[in-house]
Amino acid sequence: MSKKSFWTVLILCAALLSQTADRCFADVGEQFQQAWDLYASKNYDQAQTTYQQLAQSYPESDLGLTAQKYLVIVHIKAGRLTEAQAAYDALNTGYSGNAKLPAALFLIANIYETSKEHDKAIVVCQDIIQNYPSSPSATDAGFYVARINARFVIQSGDNGSADAVVNGLLADFSSHPDMAKELFKLARNYMYSSRYGKVKGLYQEIIQRYPASPYAIKAQLGVGAMDVMSSIKAKDYSSAQAAVSSLVTSFSGNPGLAAALYEIAIKYEQSEQYASAKAVYQQIVQQTSTGLSVINAQLDIPKTDILSLILAENYTAATSATDSLITDFASHLKLARALYSIAQRYEDSGQYLKAKAEYERVTQQYSASDQAGRSQLDVRKCQVLKLFESGNDSGAFAGIDSLITDFAGSSYLAYAVSRKVAEKYYINAFRLGSQGSTSQAASMFQRALIVWLKVVNQVPASDETPYALSWAADCFQRTGDFTNSIAFYKRVANEYPTHKLAGRSLFSAGGNYADMKALGLLSNSEADAGTKTAYQRLVDTYPDYKGAKHARSWLARHNSN
Repeated sequence: MSKKSFWTVLILCAALLSQTADRCFADVGEQFQQAWDLYASKNYDQAQTTYQQLAQSYPESDLGLTAQKYLVIVHIKAGRLTEAQAAYDALNTGYSGNAKLPAALFLIANIYETSKEHDKAIVVCQDIIQNYPSSPSATDAGFYVARINARFVIQSGDNGSADAVVNGLLADFSSHPDMAKELFKLARNYMYSSRYGKVKGLYQEIIQRYPASPYAIKAQLGVGAMDVMSSIKAKDYSSAQAAVSSLVTSFSGNPGLAAALYEIAIKYEQSEQYASAKAVYQQIVQQTSTGLSVINAQLDIPKTDILSLILAENYTAATSATDSLITDFASHLKLARALYSIAQRYEDSGQYLKAKAEYERVTQQYSASDQAGRSQLDVRKCQVLKLFESGNDSGAFAGIDSLITDFAGSSYLAYAVSRKVAEKYYINAFRLGSQGSTSQAASMFQRALIVWLKVVNQVPASDETPYALSWAADCFQRTGDFTNSIAFYKRVANEYPTHKLAGRSLFSAGGNYADMKALGLLSNSEADAGTKTAYQRLVDTYPDYKGAKHARSWLARHNSN
């Protein structure tokens, strides 16, 4: 072969190889796009198959890492958590030396978070922190763990611990680019426990520390809104009204004003200040002509009129106004929610048959609404309350048992039985006691206890369980059963140590031992030993609880003897 022919063949081969490589890379790109399209369309089974093939075809490469990463994500999205864990382990093992692995793991943590698998997200973040501490993802993972911990502690109601955790988060990650956003979210978490002063404080931190953040503008509006909320909570309605006027004047034209006013109106409603709620709803409508808050406020204006009529016991006018509401807002998406509020108002007013009728209306005519499922349970609950009102306790207890059996899977069950039935007995007991009917009050506490024991023993554990345990302990104490009272208070502290009732439960247990000592039910040494154990744990574990000061004084006196 001539030299010229050799170089011609070589050039042709190179060109052919280049075209083959281009075709190969094009095929890979098409395969990944196909897998992504399947994933995006929620066709998780086929997406899984495609990503598995890609991971097997390109092992120990960046392409293989990408495929294996998305294989984990597909399993998470499909709810296959066991398979997700196996794929995650394979990703960690097969690509431990790949510099892109920490970022891949952090993406997986985010997917776990959006899927509400917070515990698993934290485990992934801890893997990143432990195994790749110098990677940029380690900082993000540390921030994630800290902020999720802060949210959980806030939601637990342990205010002292929550404040300490939030302060720690701010100290450790003050320069993190998402800090302003996270502080805003944490402030919203505090809103659920009505800690408006704390919410305002976090908004002020955002304004002072991150003035260029878009959340600073939102926080400025939030500071004014919290002044209103705090005044309503304190029942200082004149100050609340002045604060509303100031808010409207200061933030006229602000796109977030309508939503802030809507939350204020809801707070007024919750405080049974229906005229004030109506006035705020009207301001929303006057301030702007578009937006979800405006659409809902238009419905809520006549709804508050109905709530006022029920509160005033003008049931005939309330019925007529409800009929008009249904006619005028027949196509409104939140009509079922408004009718549910009306039913609740009837129930709170002791008009159980009228409440039952409204709940039935929601169940039958708005079966696709969010309120329909609860309304089915509420219908039965109103039947129980009517039996209780008539003095038919055996029928009421049987109705509760039936309710627990028939609605065993409902997340609303524990709350409905505990707060809406047991509390009725409990409140009635206090009413009788204030009238001097001691024996009748004790009998009513015993009835409340029976219902709370049903919540504890027959209903699956839920957020309501620690409250039921605590109230049962209180009823045991009020009916003279101090031993069981102490046992139930200890259950709260032992089984729910981060709950806001844990400190109170230890304080109450210590007090029960003192009562038993005073009544001669325990020897001085036995009673003091029990009080000491409860109080010592209280001051060690919950030093910020308001009763801890008394506990420390008691311990100081008795330890010096």
